[in-house]
Amino acid sequence: MSTIRRFWMQPCLIEAIFTSLGLTRILSFAPSFSFSGVAKGGAVAAVLLGWGAVHWEAMDQSGNYVVWEFGNEVLNHLPRDALFLSMTDLVTNSVRYIQVCHRHRQVINLLCFVLQQLYFSRALCPGP
Repeated sequence: MSTIRRFWMQPCLIEAIFTSLGLTRILSFAPSFSFSGVAKGGAVAAVLLGWGAVHWEAMDQSGNYVVWEFGNEVLNHLPRDALFLSMTDLVTNSVRYIQVCHRHRQVINLLCFVLQQLYFSRALCPGP
């Protein structure tokens, strides 16, 4: 389940990057004689490490198997060699994750209709 663990870290990484950029910008307004570049970098690092330490337990999603369970339930209720049409990212991504990473029910064909919608609308209703 290392893929799920890595997936839940991505939003935290983006938040940490934007937080560090914001703190660097705020500290750039301080008089230049009061903070050196190393002190500013240290202050940003300390805030980010403190944020991580405070929120570590709340953000730990290593035991969260919702995506896996959902994709598994969808696949388990389909007959062999079925063509499964999907319209949402949640369904498409969870089913593909189960099929590709866990090699489960790969005989089911998944077609994401959202990706194909432009093709079908052009093929069925050609414009002038």
